[in-house]
Amino acid sequence: MGGVSVSPWMRFPVSGTTPSPCSTRCRASSFAGDALGTQGAAGLTLSGSLEEFGTALTEWRSETSGAYDTLYTSHNHQWHTRPAYVDSIQTAVASEPVTSPRPGYEAYRAGTGEALAWVFVPT
Repeated sequence: MGGVSVSPWMRFPVSGTTPSPCSTRCRASSFAGDALGTQGAAGLTLSGSLEEFGTALTEWRSETSGAYDTLYTSHNHQWHTRPAYVDSIQTAVASEPVTSPRPGYEAYRAGTGEALAWVFVPT
């Protein structure tokens, strides 16, 4: 994959990896593992703060946005999604908390359909 390195992202285990930088459209896809969670209600559960994740997401997007047509994540029913899912995660991270469906977690939500993103932060 010439010029693409793979490394852990944020406070995720090795399964939370993503290629960076993507200088040749990463074969038109990006492999995010657990780093971006699961689209829909299962969401993304953070182990660090929302602010730390927001900073890491912004940095990752500055290196990869527009460099892929498909995003492969873990645990999704179809295990790949459109880049609009990343837009929804970014919007959720920047939004006000909503009523959480998970006790013990603050929740942030954005998007609809296959681009629905939930972000959960332990309280």
